[in-house]
Amino acid sequence: MHTPCLSIEVRRSRRSGPHAKILALVGVFGKKRFAISATAGRPYASEIKLAEPLLKRLQPAPGSYILGDKGFDCIRLLELIKKKKCRPVIAIKESSRMAVRDPLRMLSRKNVANPRLYNRRTLIEGLFGNIKQKLSSHVRVFKLQIAQLFSLLRLALFNMSVLIHLEKTGLAWVMVFEQR
Repeated sequence: MHTPCLSIEVRRSRRSGPHAKILALVGVFGKKRFAISATAGRPYASEIKLAEPLLKRLQPAPGSYILGDKGFDCIRLLELIKKKKCRPVIAIKESSRMAVRDPLRMLSRKNVANPRLYNRRTLIEGLFGNIKQKLSSHVRVFKLQIAQLFSLLRLALFNMSVLIHLEKTGLAWVMVFEQR
């Protein structure tokens, strides 16, 4: 049984006009990857400010790992991950002049040292590469909101292709929607 991992990832979608910053929480189970939640922001929006609302709404299984790169080593995010009863696997910024002292940052650095955990980020990086390869990385649009919408739709289309693949292999999930 594989431990579910979530990754925080940022990609910029460049276009002839505006470009959007996309942040996605990506689930990995075995080698299957899918976007759990995503948001789009302005081109130079803070990744931390985009990630916080997504993490607050997230309901992961206790003990899950949350992966991220050095851009997400903020104490607020690490505390939020701990509050969700998850374990951070986020690379920590450090230098010879700046030692890591916070216990949460030390825990995260220890988890990053485990290659079995941190190397799963390559699956997440590959997800964005697959999306760009299959759905192109450039679409000519002239408004920021349309650029954001197109970027989020790419994640939705990728999720649909994952569901179709799962259905073909007999691993499809049954989902029930109640309409009121």
